[in-house]
Amino acid sequence: MYANANILSFPLLVPVNCQFREYIGYIQFQNNQYPVEIKLKSNGLVGDSSNIIFDDLDIKTTDEFSQILQPYLLTIKNRAVQCKDLNQFFYELKDVIEKIPVDSRQQQQQQQQQKLPNADSKKQLPIQVYTMILKELEDIGWKRIVKINDSLNEFQLLFSHDKREFIVNFNITDQYPQQSVITNHPLISLYSDSTRNNIISTSNIDDNSTINNMRLHLNDLYKSCKTIRQSMNFIEKLLEYYHDFFKVMDEIDDNSWVLDPEHPSCWISERRLNLGNNTSLYFNVNPDDPFILPRDCRFLGPSTLIEPYKKNLTKNWQEWKPNLSLLDNFRNILSVEFSKKPTLGSIDDQQTMVECGICYSLRDALTNNLPSMTCENIQCKKPFHQDCIYEWFKSLPSVQQTFGVISGPCPYCTTKIIVSFNQK
Repeated sequence: MYANANILSFPLLVPVNCQFREYIGYIQFQNNQYPVEIKLKSNGLVGDSSNIIFDDLDIKTTDEFSQILQPYLLTIKNRAVQCKDLNQFFYELKDVIEKIPVDSRQQQQQQQQQKLPNADSKKQLPIQVYTMILKELEDIGWKRIVKINDSLNEFQLLFSHDKREFIVNFNITDQYPQQSVITNHPLISLYSDSTRNNIISTSNIDDNSTINNMRLHLNDLYKSCKTIRQSMNFIEKLLEYYHDFFKVMDEIDDNSWVLDPEHPSCWISERRLNLGNNTSLYFNVNPDDPFILPRDCRFLGPSTLIEPYKKNLTKNWQEWKPNLSLLDNFRNILSVEFSKKPTLGSIDDQQTMVECGICYSLRDALTNNLPSMTCENIQCKKPFHQDCIYEWFKSLPSVQQTFGVISGPCPYCTTKIIVSFNQK
């Protein structure tokens, strides 16, 4: 109620909380806009010289605007103590400001022009932009705002979908609403990457047509994504569109041992799953059609151990059934079982050797990658980071290096290991 009434008095002031006891923003005086914070407090004094303090009211602004209001403090105080709420006080404050003589305004304007510009001050948006922003935020609802800066040009909005919560950053420029207001977010990156790669399923003509129509609709929404409301509508449509993809990724993360990424999330389409015996399966789920066979399926580990998986995939890939879960399909096609990640320090955890045999770390210090090279000796099976084994070979005088390939003995069993330069 306060917020709606406040727009009529000072449209550039916005409430900070749902209780409407604190406002931040700007008050326009003549052709200038002054930053102001107005807060109802229970008691206590604030010692800042730029504060105008009444019994229960704290008004904080610049020294410049304080000097303008200084001759009228007694009038403002007398009116404030008679107000029942901030809504009434805003009307009274506006009335006082509008009655300040024109001469005082012109004098203040001249003083401001004589001052050197502050290089650290933030660029203010045009008043018409502030008015549009406040009107949109009023319509959206203040409960959706997670955070907003003092200049009102950067804020975070909360989105909820299927028990998930997403926080998206918005950035307003002086070109608003001609420029998009959404900043980078993994959800937007997921959409942009799939659009750029033109990832569309061909498993079923009817389904493919539906996906294409949805993509065209999303593309149209994205192109017209200028205002805050339009941007929110686009994000909400994205959440609906990727609903199945999120569920598939959750099912993978909950029922298998994910080696990579280190911190899996629903908008990352790549996974590397542990298959045991220092072998693993890498794949990339199609966000637009997550029920089809993932593209770029690869097996990592000793060739003698992963060769059966490769043969099963080549032989049985046509038996993939979109009505089954992704893990169930892999179980049927590859004849594998997926185990969940063991608790830290358990026997299974200790027996799973995934640390690099050279740097003794799980992840490469520079690339954050897991070991992807493995000794072919079944009795050894030591894993290595590509960079580590490459640098190890370069330090040995007896290694062979020809045609983009370097090879040398395993540091543990002397079995020959080959590393391609393009793997670096």
